[in-house]
Amino acid sequence: MKSQKRLNVFALLIALVTGYKCYVHFNFTTFTFEKPVLDTLYLIAFLFSVGVLIHDFVSSLKNS
Repeated sequence: MKSQKRLNVFALLIALVTGYKCYVHFNFTTFTFEKPVLDTLYLIAFLFSVGVLIHDFVSSLKNS
């Protein structure tokens, strides 16, 4: 019986929240952020959580 790798819900939640915050704070007319330092932290957290999700997905494919 194969054990199924579940989706990392914590990383998905972090990716959704930080991605939404970056989207809301980004001004598309001037291509700037409202709060550059805070939004940089949001972007780093978003990229890290997406990286974790991709890593988990690729590792589950290798185990199959």
